[in-house]
Amino acid sequence: MHITHIQAAKQLEQHNAAKVIQTAWRQKLEKDFSLEWSVCKQFRDCISASSSEMLASKFQDISSSSEKIYTRQDANFIVRDLGAKKALTRYKKMYQAYRLIKQLGLSSLFVPNARVCGNFLLEAKIEFSASLRSQYETYFNHQELFTKAIRELLQFLSRSEIKNMTTEMYGEANYPEFFEVEPNYTVTNLSIRAHSAAITFFDLEHWALASKKGMMSILQSCIDLTTVFPKHNQMITEFGVRQGMHQEALEAVLGQKKSLLLNGWDRLFQGHSAHLTPKKILREREIGFTFSLQGIEKGLVEIEVELQKIHLGEYGKFAQGCLGENVLRTLAVLEPSLRDWIKTIEEGLSKMLSEKNILNPSQISAAAILESRTCTIVFEELTEIGPMWDYLDAAPIEDEPKEQLLKFQFLLLKALFKGISSQKDIYYFSNPARNTLRIYF
Repeated sequence: MHITHIQAAKQLEQHNAAKVIQTAWRQKLEKDFSLEWSVCKQFRDCISASSSEMLASKFQDISSSSEKIYTRQDANFIVRDLGAKKALTRYKKMYQAYRLIKQLGLSSLFVPNARVCGNFLLEAKIEFSASLRSQYETYFNHQELFTKAIRELLQFLSRSEIKNMTTEMYGEANYPEFFEVEPNYTVTNLSIRAHSAAITFFDLEHWALASKKGMMSILQSCIDLTTVFPKHNQMITEFGVRQGMHQEALEAVLGQKKSLLLNGWDRLFQGHSAHLTPKKILREREIGFTFSLQGIEKGLVEIEVELQKIHLGEYGKFAQGCLGENVLRTLAVLEPSLRDWIKTIEEGLSKMLSEKNILNPSQISAAAILESRTCTIVFEELTEIGPMWDYLDAAPIEDEPKEQLLKFQFLLLKALFKGISSQKDIYYFSNPARNTLRIYF
């Protein structure tokens, strides 16, 4: 169709008008997103725009990863020490995410306001917890409210992707070690705002716009989403199928992940709550604890079983025969010393519990109670809590086998906790890392 000069001029005028409107909208959007200049000025008044040393001296280091992150009580912002180039790159990513949220009209997703200041990225401070324990409590207590927020998150991720959304999954279905590994980290912060669920992004380093994604990337996103939102795995499965995944295969993978997460939650949170209820330690905690007589007896039995295994060479020939020719006599002579050792361990753990901060009963959550009732012991701390040599010194064992036996202190400590946990003196213990025990009281 022939276009006259007048029509062409009119189309050009409309095009230019649309560009002006679009440019004005983008400028307003970025202005709304950027932290006020006064915040940057407040920061510059504290330190120069490039002095990491001055920053470390005037702000508190709250880093939870390889990045250096700082804040202080009187500031309404956090500081990421990234270097000028990386700070600008991160700012652009955050602004792109903010713009996409606005374009899609999403009301449950949030990106902190930010501004680049020299080598640093300043972000509006938000109340958040990087611990998945607290995140899960918020989610499970308000899971119905999160349906809308998760639907919006899936809409957001249909146009973009986040790599490394959570830490790797740990543990088997019967052991909630995923909740024990630190830092338990996710790039989203879950909260409730005015009776609505909100999802705030506080780390978009691995986020990018992406209209086309590979199958492995989609699968990983679905796994990450199910890790954070296990009760919504059906919605997440439907999202993956729309993205091109095979439904049955995806359902199998996500179903297994959901089962693992829910088992972990039930074991570590719900089970721990049931353990504490008879002791009336749900909203305030006791200082210290004691092993029951039955627990000590059961612990002794488990220790003696392990000692006999060591003596028989089941853990290596270098300690074989360490209990001498009359094993039962040696164990009988050792028993008073082992009881003294158990008492020392009990006192040491009680002290570790009492040194934790006393929590405000009106503010603590299940995750905080769990944290307050947890002690972590590494092998090196054994010498401080209860060095076994002090208790084996008088035992009728040759010095060389005795020294070999000391190499099994950690194994014997695990045997002790196996015994006392069976008597419910403690709720649960795990071995989340080599030579590390975590005990839940």
